[in-house]
Amino acid sequence: MEPVWLKEDEEETIQSDNWAKKWALDSARRLPLTVEIVKERQMRKEASYEIILIAVGIGVLGNMFAQSLFPVFSLPWAIISSGGICILIVAFLVLKDRFAPMIPASFWTNLGFSTLMQASDSDEWFALKYLVRGAGFNLADFEEYASRVLRSTVQSYGIMALRAKNLIPEISTKRAKPKFGPSYSRVIASTDLSEASEAIGFHGLRSTLVLELLSSRIGPNDRVNGFDLIAKINVANPTSPASDDFLEEMTEPSLAQLAASYAQEAWTELLTRIDNVVGLHRLLLKMSDYMKRHGVPDPWFLMDYYPYDGQSDGMFVVDKCFLDKGEVRNQSDVLTRLIEEYGFFGSYVTDCDQWSVPTDHQPGGELYPRWQPHLQEELMYVHPRFVVTIGSRAKDFAEQYKSQKQDFQVVALLADTQCGEDHSSFEKKLEEAFRAMANTIRARPHSTP
Repeated sequence: MEPVWLKEDEEETIQSDNWAKKWALDSARRLPLTVEIVKERQMRKEASYEIILIAVGIGVLGNMFAQSLFPVFSLPWAIISSGGICILIVAFLVLKDRFAPMIPASFWTNLGFSTLMQASDSDEWFALKYLVRGAGFNLADFEEYASRVLRSTVQSYGIMALRAKNLIPEISTKRAKPKFGPSYSRVIASTDLSEASEAIGFHGLRSTLVLELLSSRIGPNDRVNGFDLIAKINVANPTSPASDDFLEEMTEPSLAQLAASYAQEAWTELLTRIDNVVGLHRLLLKMSDYMKRHGVPDPWFLMDYYPYDGQSDGMFVVDKCFLDKGEVRNQSDVLTRLIEEYGFFGSYVTDCDQWSVPTDHQPGGELYPRWQPHLQEELMYVHPRFVVTIGSRAKDFAEQYKSQKQDFQVVALLADTQCGEDHSSFEKKLEEAFRAMANTIRARPHSTP
């Protein structure tokens, strides 16, 4: 059984650069309904003016007819009475439009995480899926990430679609913890487009752009393992003559630019972490290929089953014999539980098995001078503040390959424990060791945000 994050949804396939245009085309199918509503409200406003003209005409003709039938009424009185009636009708229609509640016209669409996955090459696709579906965010980290992405997306979209360089959105966060089910968060960026629309010819229009990132998938311990973008364009005065033109001439063509801006900013905010994940994955594939060529197949990677978040300052080096392959695959082993419980989720987990013998790295060896021992290469991407070793071999292994350029603390757990230890006894010792480790490393106890 493979990790959940590795399972591929039908929609999560790498697409060409036309993904944004395809998404925009699908989203624009909802636009005609909004335009129809706007045009209907414009027609109602025009009809109000027509009613005023008809009322005035009827008043004048009515008074003329009454004067011809009843000449006893003086002409001035007839003019005053008809004028008063017209004024009352006009005042009623004007005040009705002015003080009646204005229902804004809204167009909305959504861009799911599966669609976002299509905006990448193969390495980036793997890394984004790994970081979000695998390591994920806690709610606080997600809200910080979403705020940065939405702010940058609005500014990028403003430049691309409206030629406006000063769109500064208002960011708000709504977090909810329902009685049943996990917590979730909505990060909302609201931007007034009226001034920018005025500058490109849509006069008198009051419109806003609202972008919302919703934490769509919540995993264990309230970790966000996916998010969807909801985009809304609201027209506050749909009776404005420019409102339908704004929706048809600006909104529809700019949807693809909105999608491209969002995808670019979503990648950029994770760029460093993506580079780390891609580098480590390539390294592991390279080492796996080496092992297969030497008759030692090892198709599974600890990196898959203990998702690394690309930025944590902790590393665990483990004697792989303590890891039950089946339990790791089901994410139910004791190490996973303890890493989460003591706040080390996202730390990088590797093993101390010799993937290549020392002579291979010496002059004349098969790997000399191409590669370094695997842990030393992994330290090129992971820059730990502390390295926790588990097992009798792990501490020596970590000390042997400690980088001269890094100054990390090595914390040895179960240094006297060797392979062959009873599984239940090992679990008990490991739990005790983690509890004691909190006095050595400033642990970050898990707490639900």
